[in-house]
Amino acid sequence: MPVEASIDKAGGFVSITISGMVGMDAWIAKLDSILALPEYEPGMSGFIDIREANHQTDIEDIARMVQYVVRNHSKIRGAKIAVIAGKTVSYGLMRMLETQLLGLPFNFRVFYEVDEGRLWLGLTTSEGEMNG
Repeated sequence: MPVEASIDKAGGFVSITISGMVGMDAWIAKLDSILALPEYEPGMSGFIDIREANHQTDIEDIARMVQYVVRNHSKIRGAKIAVIAGKTVSYGLMRMLETQLLGLPFNFRVFYEVDEGRLWLGLTTSEGEMNG
């Protein structure tokens, strides 16, 4: 499946990997399923890896995602969400999303490097480092 997710309840975060050709409908469907899981707790942080995604995302999709987040803000309030992008276009689209989410009650950042995102979230890096 192009969108896979797991919840680390002890660590307090959700891990999502998106690969292959993926549209915004698949992203939103997976987010809906995660937010409905009994293991999910409001405010859990997220680590989203889109390095292998060949998504079909455009500016209208970014607007749809902003609307989705606004509708569900009570479930993600207080979270830190790190997106790891491997392609310039992915990074650019996620930066657009990041700027449109400013001012909402959670933190969303996009990174090129996995370890940068993990450090920002306070998770252990590949080098064993930890922030927080």
